[in-house]
Amino acid sequence: MEYVPFPLLDLLDYDRWAKRPWTIHAIGCIFAQIAEAVAHVHENGIAHRDLKVENILVARDGTVKLIDFGSSAPSRNMVTGARLISWANWIGTPVTMAPEVNGETFYNMEKADLWSLAVIFLRLWLGVYPWEPQGVVGGLVENEAFLAFVEEKADKRPCMEGEHEDRLLCQIPGKARHVVAGMLETDPERRIGLRSVLESGWLREVVSTVS
Repeated sequence: MEYVPFPLLDLLDYDRWAKRPWTIHAIGCIFAQIAEAVAHVHENGIAHRDLKVENILVARDGTVKLIDFGSSAPSRNMVTGARLISWANWIGTPVTMAPEVNGETFYNMEKADLWSLAVIFLRLWLGVYPWEPQGVVGGLVENEAFLAFVEEKADKRPCMEGEHEDRLLCQIPGKARHVVAGMLETDPERRIGLRSVLESGWLREVVSTVS
């Protein structure tokens, strides 16, 4: 078994404690690898269902490793390619869990992973998770920070520069903002696909500078 020494969360929080916040480019390099790992898992018919910073390790050469598949489940029929939906709600960690997983309906597990990926990005960029829902079914939709985000999504005003701009998405640099906003669509049918994330101008630019 390969030994991977560095939890991503420890690296992130130590550098913030040392007043060395990561640049959007550095975060993009990490995030692109995480997204590629999730894409590989999905292409092999598996949904992770518990994506979070705590489940990511970093090797000495900077390679990202996705761990903890204890909550994973088949997401596709590998013979027909048809996507499978889940009836098992409340799987994962509340803070990164997609809204539809908080409910009591069937849902697309791969789309739910997309939401969790976006929350990981927010944790990397902001240094904190954007909301901390209660660990109960429906807890996310009762969380004040999440409800404020939902209202913000309906606010079509362009982001302003300056310290008075406190809308969550407006705190994300422009190149990444559109991509992350698409991943954080509360309606999973409107949520962008993982391939669109990987082929976005933002991540293509990031990958081109390190390849």
